[in-house]
Amino acid sequence: MTRAGTMRAGRAPWGRGWRQPIARLATGLLAALALVSAAPARGAAQDSARAGRTTRLIGRVLDSARVPVSGAHVTILPARVLEAVTTDSGTFAFDSVPVGTVELSVRRLGYAPATFTARVHAGRIERVTLQLSPVAFELPPVAVADTVAHPWLRIFDRRRSHGGGTYFTRQDIVRSQVRNVSDLLRRVPGVMVEPTRFGTHVVFNTGLERTRPCRPQVFVHTMSYSGEVDDISPDDIEAMEVYTSIATVPAELQSARAQSCGAIVIWTREPPPKR
Repeated sequence: MTRAGTMRAGRAPWGRGWRQPIARLATGLLAALALVSAAPARGAAQDSARAGRTTRLIGRVLDSARVPVSGAHVTILPARVLEAVTTDSGTFAFDSVPVGTVELSVRRLGYAPATFTARVHAGRIERVTLQLSPVAFELPPVAVADTVAHPWLRIFDRRRSHGGGTYFTRQDIVRSQVRNVSDLLRRVPGVMVEPTRFGTHVVFNTGLERTRPCRPQVFVHTMSYSGEVDDISPDDIEAMEVYTSIATVPAELQSARAQSCGAIVIWTREPPPKR
């Protein structure tokens, strides 16, 4: 009796009193498990719904001759977040384009800007072809002038093309880095520079026996010049012709001295002097 009574007395604390807390704890755990399992399901549902509202759009831009237009800017309207530039083959692509009716704005220099409407469906890749029309821009009038910096140098170019003399261009003069014209002429065969009381003067050695060196005729543009070549600075010369042989002197250089000894023609960088 005493043992049985003791056993009944020991079960008393684990009777009704412990069932309610255990029941509440089990209910809470089940609710938490339900929330945890429901969260991924809702996320997956949202992702699938979001994926169903956008799609991929691939397009191509051509001109009126069906030639691909590269470098065209394509924008999804009205949200300008989506923008692409066409490749060399005129193609472009957009990801996550909203499903429904969208407007595409296309701009390219040399073509009229255009806006196109496209219907985009979910669950498939949409493809569009857009065509631009070229436009002609009216350019401002351009005054046509002689492109030659020194038109009188056409005479120099004509004589140089025929040959027979020694010719110096502006580049040759700059490259030589001479301080005097006579220093440049020292490089021409048959030319001698003689010192004088007031400087130097240039003479030609014709190479003929019993012939003394003679002074050539100097021309500035087409006019005879009686001074020395060193009177003109190399910085002021655009071109120069040297004819040391009588046979090579151009016919238009009609001068007794030029016909008997030779000629030096200096083309300055300034307009030719007036007669």
